[in-house]
Amino acid sequence: MIVIHVDYRVRPECVEEFRDRLRRHAKNSLGEPGCLTFDVAQADDDAGRFFIWEIYTDDAAVKYHGEQASIAEFRDAAEPMTVSREIAMAKLVTGD
Repeated sequence: MIVIHVDYRVRPECVEEFRDRLRRHAKNSLGEPGCLTFDVAQADDDAGRFFIWEIYTDDAAVKYHGEQASIAEFRDAAEPMTVSREIAMAKLVTGD
């Protein structure tokens, strides 16, 4: 299984819109084949910081996710709202 962790920092004036778009993106992603988890969290100490945890069954599911129009739409909308974005990918070593 493939785990993706994304750490977003968002402009203060964009927090509400970003959160709404991220919720829709999560819902769309969970409907994709091979997407087992797509959790979104907002930091307690920084309203403009969001974390995403995604788990996919395999590389093919990650590839499929990356090819969807919904991810391109989310990224296009999120880019001007985003201060920074850090992505980490890993293989799950427990529970696989």
